[in-house]
Amino acid sequence: MFSCSRSAANLVRMRFVMQFRLIQTLKRLIACLLICLCQPVGAQTVELSLEQGRIAARQAVLQGRPELAGDLALALREANPDDRVAFIVLAAVQPQLGAAREGRLAGVRAFRLSSTEGERYEAAPRSMRLMNGAWPRRATIFVASAI
Repeated sequence: MFSCSRSAANLVRMRFVMQFRLIQTLKRLIACLLICLCQPVGAQTVELSLEQGRIAARQAVLQGRPELAGDLALALREANPDDRVAFIVLAAVQPQLGAAREGRLAGVRAFRLSSTEGERYEAAPRSMRLMNGAWPRRATIFVASAI
């Protein structure tokens, strides 16, 4: 009889523990659902300065997020049609997005907008990888002189 009452007490305690765990699990599930439902479904709009946009676009390229980098670069180009960094980013990501011709043209534009040898050095590798013909030879001159 002693063992029977002990096992009954164990059963009651196990039942209480299982109910407690079930309640805790349901609370977590409800909390997760509320968090998911409270998140905005569409894309978020964020305002950045031009310099912050340039930094974010470069970081997106380095992190392997070509869609985000391309969107940021297009926004930069819309704000300033002669934004050299936007064209460099576009030259880097357009081929990854299946638009090699646009990437090549962006590389040419970035090279033309470059005013210093350092800027040309930054734009030249993209131009050299994406193009054939005279532009790689012209870009090589600036790369060689910057080294």
